[in-house]
Order: sequence, then C-alpha cells, then structure tokens
Amino acid sequence: LPHLRILDLGKSQIDFLHPDAFQKLPHLFELRLFYCGLSSAVLKDGYFRNLGSLTRLDLSKNQIQSLYLHRSFRELNSLKSIDLSLNQITTVCEHDLKPLQGKTLSFLSLADNTLYSRVSMDWGKCLNPFRNMVLGTLDVSGNGWAVDITRNFSNAINGSQIFSLVLTHHVMGSGFGFNNIKDPDQHTFVGLAGSSVIRLDLSHGFIFSLNFQLFETLKELKVLSLAYNKINKIADKAFYGLDNLQVLNISHNLLGELYNSNFYGLPKVAYIDLQKNHIGIIQDKTFRFLEKLNTLDLRDNALKTISFLPSIPNIFLSGNKLATLP
Repeated sequence: LPHLRILDLGKSQIDFLHPDAFQKLPHLFELRLFYCGLSSAVLKDGYFRNLGSLTRLDLSKNQIQSLYLHRSFRELNSLKSIDLSLNQITTVCEHDLKPLQGKTLSFLSLADNTLYSRVSMDWGKCLNPFRNMVLGTLDVSGNGWAVDITRNFSNAINGSQIFSLVLTHHVMGSGFGFNNIKDPDQHTFVGLAGSSVIRLDLSHGFIFSLNFQLFETLKELKVLSLAYNKINKIADKAFYGLDNLQVLNISHNLLGELYNSNFYGLPKVAYIDLQKNHIGIIQDKTFRFLEKLNTLDLRDNALKTISFLPSIPNIFLSGNKLATLP
C-alpha cells in the first residue's frame, strides 16, 4: 500500500504489532491507533521509523505509561499533531521527549493521564519536557492539577513557546469544597512569562476568587477562558498586565455583583462573556473605561436595571429580570 494516506486502526485490539508493521508507507499522512490496547513499547521500539510524511499520530485511549520516545521520532520531519490523551502517563520529563527537540507541533495532547498528580516529582531533575520545541496547542486538561502542580509545571516549561495552553477540568480553587485547596495567585502562572501564550483555557474548575495580579506576566495573552468555575470574587487588579487581551469569558460562574474596579487593566478587551452568572448589581463605571469593548454578553443573569450600560455596539441581555428601561 505505498500510496496509502490515512490508516485508521482505531478500536482494534492489537495483541501483537510486528516491528515492520508500518514500513513501506512513504505517503502515510495520518495514523489512527486510538483504543488499541497498546503499551509504551509502541513509542520506544521504533515502530514509526521511516514515516517521512506522517503528520498526525493518534495514540489516545491506550495503556501507555511511559513517554520515552525512540530516536526515530527525530526523523519524522512532517509530524505536527500527537494525541496521547486518556492513557496512563504519570510523568513526562526532558529526556523523554528529546527526539522532538527542534520541532514545531501544532497540537500535543497529554490530557486525562493523571500527569504529575499521583507521583512525587523532583522538578530539578525532570527539567523542561518541551525544551527547544514550539507548540501551537498543548492540552494538559483533566490531570487533577491543583495550584502547586500548575505552578511547578509553568516554571519547568519556562521559555518554551506554547501559543495555546488548555488546562480545563482542573481542581484549582477553593470552590472545590476543601479549605486546603488554594485559588491560583500571582505566582501560579509566572513561569509562562516567556512562553508567548496567546490563548489560556482554565474552564471547568473550582476557582472561587480571581486574586490580585493573577495574570500579570501574560503580556501577550489575547484569549482567556474562565468559564464553568465557581468565581464569586474579582480582586482589584486581578486582570492587571493583560495589555493585549481581546476576549474574556467568565460565563457560568457565581458572580453576584460587578464593581468599577473589576476589569481594570484590559485596554484592548473587545468581548466579555458574563452570561449565566447571578449578577444583580453592576456599578455605573464598571465597563465605561473599556474603550475597545465591542460586545458584552450578560444573558441569563438577575439584572433589574441597565443604568450601567456603556455605549457599545453589541449587548445581550435576554433572560434577566428587567422591569424598566432607561
């Protein structure tokens, strides 16, 4: 099959994989091996050598426990997307991904692996797993990360270029129901300062309070999602430093009131999504200084008056308790 472009073997229980199973496939573009019962051997034993056209590799939903990559990964110059989600990978360190150094990947998923969360980590020895790599999107969702792991991971990958960081379904935040579970603070994401992060997704968690200068070092961030948390409080200057942020999503949270100081430090924000909170009171100047604001979504809240409204092109207010219009 020398002209094969896409090979889908997903949901096949592969009990034996010949070392040359994928040889003589010079034009193979996409290889789907999800949910095949594969072990770590599929990565460390050189099964993907000589696949010069391979661009997408899906190894999700297997039984991979170690990410030690065979040296032949260095020769996969077309490789752009690797999905390793829903495996059993507990750690990934610099030596594991060494064959990928120097590469640019558009997508790498390590989601839903209990990554770093059930082992004692020596970050000084682990070092930066993404050293000398450029990642379009890195997905580390669903790994059970609280604030400490998130901070240590951010510090470890300091300097690696990651344009979109997806960290959904985390356990950061005191809204988790335990007093010893902390909300992220100004030190949590400081390690990302040199990573050129443009999009950060922290949705589906338990963040209760957006603390002082929480995102201060993320100067290049343009899109921030905090949807589906338990946010009830926005501290003064919580968004300070987000000089380039354009889209802010805080929908599906527990905000009851908005104050004049809540959105200080967002000179370029154009879209704010606040739908499905419990907002009943908004101070008059809350949005007035946001000169670039184009769209404000306040649907499904508890507003009775709209005297606070700024002069902007698009405002969504359906599902509130409005009795009078100004």
